[in-house]
Amino acid sequence: MIFRAGFVHSDPHPGNLFIRKDAEGQLELVLLDHGIYVELSESTRLANTKFWRGVLSQDEQMIKGASKELGADLYELFTAMIT
Repeated sequence: MIFRAGFVHSDPHPGNLFIRKDAEGQLELVLLDHGIYVELSESTRLANTKFWRGVLSQDEQMIKGASKELGADLYELFTAMIT
């Protein structure tokens, strides 16, 4: 949801999510606990995606660039955690 649609549900444990069939028999995701969710802007969604791609691929330049795009230079914090 975060990387494709920009929708963030901050408490997605099994007790807050379930699947049901709609009137046409199609499956739909039902989200419970509507206290903590938000829709990300397109630029934030893309920068967040870039950040995590950088983390998973261990690409320091991608992490650094994405951190700056997000308005929080997380690069220094991240490098301190892994060294």
